[in-house]
Amino acid sequence: HEKENTQIDFYFDYIFVDMQVQNNGGPSIIRELKRKDSTKNSFFVLLADREADEIQAKRVESNGFMVKPITKSKINNLFNLN
Repeated sequence: HEKENTQIDFYFDYIFVDMQVQNNGGPSIIRELKRKDSTKNSFFVLLADREADEIQAKRVESNGFMVKPITKSKINNLFNLN
């Protein structure tokens, strides 16, 4: 039998990225993922230690922003589940 060549693609609905990955690399990671076909339509949430970092989320056009620690209430607010 000839082996069929199939490619498996992974798509993610939501991607949470920490601001402090590799020395403030969270925004760079979001920019890079937005260029990839498999993740460009994902919902990105930038996680940070302080409210002041929200401007970084806006610069990279993140869909959401959340100050750690993550709680059920914050998740509900982010996705309008209240």
